[in-house]
Amino acid sequence: MAFPRVSPDRFVQLEVQSHSQQQTSDLEGRFLQQLSSVRSEVDAQITGSSEKLLGALGRLQDETLRGNEGITTSLGINDQGG
Repeated sequence: MAFPRVSPDRFVQLEVQSHSQQQTSDLEGRFLQQLSSVRSEVDAQITGSSEKLLGALGRLQDETLRGNEGITTSLGINDQGG
């Protein structure tokens, strides 16, 4: 089976097209790699921020409970003395 004859201009065109496709593929690969890296960094920052927020909310809840206990104690003392 014989391969069809390709003109030199068509050969150059096919080579340029092939090279362009390879460059596009390489660029897409690098882009996806960078996107994955950025996504990982953002996920890590969100996780860290969430953990800090949960800690702050826990401390706020503890302080609220202590404050409520203090108010209850003060009211109890006032009720007994008044």
